[in-house]
This record gives sequence, structure tokens and C-alpha cells, in this order.
Amino acid sequence: MNNEKTVVENLNLTLTRKWFDLIASGEKIEEYREIKPYWFKRIVFEPKFVCRMFSTNFKTLSKQTIAEMMSRPLFLQMCPFNPFKTITFKNGYSSGVPEIVVECLDIKIRTGNLEHGAEDGVVYFVFELGEILSTKNLNNGV
Repeated sequence: MNNEKTVVENLNLTLTRKWFDLIASGEKIEEYREIKPYWFKRIVFEPKFVCRMFSTNFKTLSKQTIAEMMSRPLFLQMCPFNPFKTITFKNGYSSGVPEIVVECLDIKIRTGNLEHGAEDGVVYFVFELGEILSTKNLNNGV
């Protein structure tokens, strides 16, 4: 049996029309996700290993335990993110919704831009976006 983790090169994210349009226009060059267990498990490469490395119970992971791990020295250097090459943004959940595929340049942990949906003083997983690689159904408003 192969114990290697499969690398996921694309992340799928759903956005409201406002943020979708700003990314499609190239005005919004980063996207934010809250630092909470759901996103930690999707974004961090080998999250169970990271939790063990920082003596945190993966099964009881919470916003508080993530914050405690992040406050430790070297967390950012020792916490690898999934190497997403692209992010597929969709404006809705059904088939035929507008969709754009954007290059993912980097993932950081920091505050975001208030004009682009971040809250003042809140730290996020920040996806730094690059070139728009493809679009689909942009004339289908949701």
C-alpha cells in the first residue's frame, strides 16, 4: 500500500458575485479564508503531522488550538501548505455557473485588504493570485 499523500494541485472555492467579479476583473489579487479547523485541514499539507509536531490533538482541533500552534516560534517555517498551482473560483454551486481558474502564487498567513472583504485585525489564510488561466460561463449571472 502506498502511504504517500496525493498532492492536490487545484483548490475549488465558491464566491459571491461581488468577490467573483473583482477577481475576474483582476482588481482583487488575493482571496481569504478564516483560520479555523475546516480550512486548516484543506490548506495545510499533512495537517495531522503538523499537529503532532506541535503536540496538538488533531481530533480536537479548534480555532483556539490553531492559534496556539501559530503563536509558537517557527510555526510558519515548519507548517507546509498544499502546493496548489491553481484555484477554481465558482459563483454558485449548480452546473453552468460562472467559473474562473486562477494561478495560485502563494499562501500566507496574515491580515487582508479591508476593501476586498477582510475584517480589520483578523488573520487569514491568504491566497495570493496570479494570472487568470481560463474562464467559463462568464455571461451566466447568478
